[in-house]
Amino acid sequence: MSETEKATQRVGQLLKARYRIDRVLHMDGQVCVYAGIDTKGAPNARVAIKLLPAEHARDRALHDRFVQRAYLANAIGHPGAVTVLDAGDAEDGAAFLITELIAAPSLDALRETHGGKLPLRLACTIVDQGLDILTCAHSQQIFHGALTPQRLFWSQGSQLKVLGFGAQLIGASPEAARDVDLRALAELWQWLVGGASAAQALPQSIRGVFEKASAGGWPSAEAMRRALYRAHRADLGSRIAGGAPSLEAPLSWVWIWLSATGLAAGLLLLSSLDGEPARPAVHSAAPVAQAEPAGGAEPAAEPEKPAANSGERDETGNSMIAVNSAITDAQQEPGAPPAAATESQRVVPRGPSLKALQLPMRGRRAADGGERRSRLAPVATAHRLCTELAARRREAQPLSEAEQRAWEEQCLKQ
Repeated sequence: MSETEKATQRVGQLLKARYRIDRVLHMDGQVCVYAGIDTKGAPNARVAIKLLPAEHARDRALHDRFVQRAYLANAIGHPGAVTVLDAGDAEDGAAFLITELIAAPSLDALRETHGGKLPLRLACTIVDQGLDILTCAHSQQIFHGALTPQRLFWSQGSQLKVLGFGAQLIGASPEAARDVDLRALAELWQWLVGGASAAQALPQSIRGVFEKASAGGWPSAEAMRRALYRAHRADLGSRIAGGAPSLEAPLSWVWIWLSATGLAAGLLLLSSLDGEPARPAVHSAAPVAQAEPAGGAEPAAEPEKPAANSGERDETGNSMIAVNSAITDAQQEPGAPPAAATESQRVVPRGPSLKALQLPMRGRRAADGGERRSRLAPVATAHRLCTELAARRREAQPLSEAEQRAWEEQCLKQ
């Protein structure tokens, strides 16, 4: 009796009084794969049943390797790796695995539906997902070893599913096993786009990625995937469908920290430029020192303080302040008696206050720096004039009539 006849005889049987075999899917060497139903699961819960016949399961090494591959497939933790739901031994001694049933065409069938040649973008998308699955598997030292179109399925038109993880590559190092998987994907891509002759007519950057994989030049599946992502963007002008944007320009924590630091420094600089400038300190009028009279004479009487603001205004509209002429007399000969408070008072223009002059310069920023400086030049000049006037007042140096007239003309001009 042939292996095919033995496989068909199991149709309709129950495994462990739970899994009913419906039909044969395909033969994979010593293993036969069936479509079945989990009678104790959800209604019409369809599963795939991989069965190792009893005559082969008696070999404990073969039996253990068959079951071990199921646990390795689950350890990958990627949605593209087919999940194993259950494992055990049938009543007749055969070993079985229960996996999710993939209701999708294999890549072999998918290629036939496209006339023996897939579009380049679709072929790159399939290989990109295969590299993503291999990245997760290789990081845990799990390799496939036999990536063929019959073990790869295109589920729901967007998700690659891979069967058969956990192959034992006898005598092969992890680096050699990795190269076997990457070389298999390179051959798969070439087969998907129509063969070696059709691949030579495709863009050079994309073709170079797979030629390097065939020569065993990629250090990891992740490195090959990044290169394919960049080549796809350069040759076709778009990202791979479903690809991760981070593959094009990956950011490390160092770059994130540097970016955040630069942003904070820029904000501090802007706040310092737009902030209100410090107000100048207001200095009170310096007291006038009185010279001691010669010969131990009685000290001169303290001069009277300047009179308060009289509230008068001059012709320019600026407020006026009355300054006692005794301040002027105090600067005369030592020992001279102070002038009477009833003497004529000298009127000195006070001008706009420093606070009023500073207001136009607080936080005002024009789009054109030159325009801002030209607009603030009169304000700066007026500020300088008021500063000079305040210094004269502190030194008790009154203005002459000519100086007063010149000062008023400059204030009007500004």
